[in-house]
Amino acid sequence: MAQISNATKTTDFISKRVNYPKVLPAKSTAPVNKTTVQYPPLSEPFGPILEKSGELKEPVRSMSTLPSGLRIVTEDCLDPLSSVGFCVHVGKQNEDPSNYGVTSVITNCLFSGVGKSGLPLQVEAREIGATAGAINDSGLLYFGIECSRNHVPEAMELLSNALCKFTITEEMLENEVHGFQDEIEETYEYKEELINYALLPKVAYGDTPSGSSILDYEFSVPKLSPQDVINFKNKFIVPSKSVLTGVNVSSDEMKTLAEKYFSKFVGDEPPPSDPIKYIGGQHFLQSEDGLQAAFSLSFRAEGWLDKFGGINWKKTMAFSVLERLLGGGDSFQSGGPGSGSISRLFVEIIHRDMKVSSCSSSSAPAGFENMVLSITGLCEHGHLENFYKTVLGVYSSILEDIQRNPAKIEQELHRARLQTLSALFNDLTHPLERREDISRQILVYNRYFDAPTIREIMASLTIYDIKELVLELISSKPSIIAVAKQNDLESLPGVESAEEYFKTLHYYHSEK
Repeated sequence: MAQISNATKTTDFISKRVNYPKVLPAKSTAPVNKTTVQYPPLSEPFGPILEKSGELKEPVRSMSTLPSGLRIVTEDCLDPLSSVGFCVHVGKQNEDPSNYGVTSVITNCLFSGVGKSGLPLQVEAREIGATAGAINDSGLLYFGIECSRNHVPEAMELLSNALCKFTITEEMLENEVHGFQDEIEETYEYKEELINYALLPKVAYGDTPSGSSILDYEFSVPKLSPQDVINFKNKFIVPSKSVLTGVNVSSDEMKTLAEKYFSKFVGDEPPPSDPIKYIGGQHFLQSEDGLQAAFSLSFRAEGWLDKFGGINWKKTMAFSVLERLLGGGDSFQSGGPGSGSISRLFVEIIHRDMKVSSCSSSSAPAGFENMVLSITGLCEHGHLENFYKTVLGVYSSILEDIQRNPAKIEQELHRARLQTLSALFNDLTHPLERREDISRQILVYNRYFDAPTIREIMASLTIYDIKELVLELISSKPSIIAVAKQNDLESLPGVESAEEYFKTLHYYHSEK
């Protein structure tokens, strides 16, 4: 284990003198070697608990740019738990049929390399009591490390090794193939996951990179070589498409460490990816397995940015609120009203139809300009056509209530706004979530919307903002997916019928 000084270290953070005592190392006579990780015995005192300074009232934020174009962002609340990491604008939109899944491979292997001690990077992170992880979602790659504040320098060095010394072997690629195969088998066991994560991208975006899913990776990833992965990484993971963010790190320390460890992180501006175009359509998959049929209805609206590249923050908030307003869940839902059982999908579908076991809403961004809202659920075989008609009627009931019963929808909107804010701010209490949120906003908007701004935007939402969003959603071509027995599928109207229904609904309510 790395030796840690017993002395108290004094570090200057944002012109405040804050003492962070070091934790005593474990006392052990066992020989130390590079393949054995040693931890303090449980009987050893943990040491003094670091306390948050009461002097800082508001987070201190800063942003600077290295000569390479890498943006460095910090937010410091003087908390003892820090989070440092990257957010990179790279994902499926940069892939092609020859390398579908390569972003996921890079994500899974970023911290699988060997560190300076000869141990895997994940083990080196644990040596300093840190956790390292990576995820790719919505065309963005996040990877970072959570650690105590006095171990930020070591964490930054680990990040540098993961990014600048990235390696991958044939064995690692083979493990990825097996991993995707196992994940595909699990996906087919859960029809709702099969619809939302495997089938919906293809229906919504067709035969484009954004339409690829894990079902494609089984065939494309085995054809990748280690050099293919490294070439993709070097081409698309570049400073101009990246943000390096530190939460509970001083701006001076973060910039000094970034200059030390990422001066060799360079790369040319990658070629632009093709615009992501929503298509819509239908996919009916025959399945004789299980006791239930699955159905999903999805629509597209503008995402984080509008078609002109303008900031779409209010619509983004309206999207989140509408998703909460719809809500949903399982027919066996514990927890009462707080668990969502008074949301619209519960009240209009699950509570009224004993043959429906689940029905819930979800959203999925694609790039910066697209957002898809889905209603997905399970029902008994032989009941799919009725479930289909009920789900289609949800959007009609919202528009009818806005027109005829505004007091009811106002109450639902108020509750959904509070639920959205509560969930958002609860997530942002953790440094990792704050880091990812700050990074994403800097990449998308080149600015950060703080809590007071979010509250202000949320408070300004009205039922007519929800109406405008619903009308935009139903004006797009529906994406309809069903997984059921053949008799059920034959009873379902096609996507053309649903499209005609929503065109009429849009015309009627857009005139009101």
